[in-house]
Amino acid sequence: MKEEGLVFSTDILLSMVILVVIIGVSSDLMDMNREINHENLQRYYFERILSETTDILINTPGSPHNWETLPATNNIIPGLSISENSKILSYDKICKLKATPELLNK
Repeated sequence: MKEEGLVFSTDILLSMVILVVIIGVSSDLMDMNREINHENLQRYYFERILSETTDILINTPGSPHNWETLPATNNIIPGLSISENSKILSYDKICKLKATPELLNK
């Protein structure tokens, strides 16, 4: 009678150890998956902001339209296009933006 009880207790103990290991491994996998998803989401938002900023910079002439000729850099929104929705970039605007990179921080 004692041998059957001992075998039963050992079986339960072994199965509980296996169950705890399985739960631990699955918990680690879930944490890794959550972190990967978080990194992908951050990368997606960063790429979207970068893409939108680049599109605005390239596709608009800026405000005011002749901002590259103005001496002061206050209240200027830079844009590199010659005219609205033109894919042609102004060399003067590129040079002004290169000379005053603080315009990009606005």
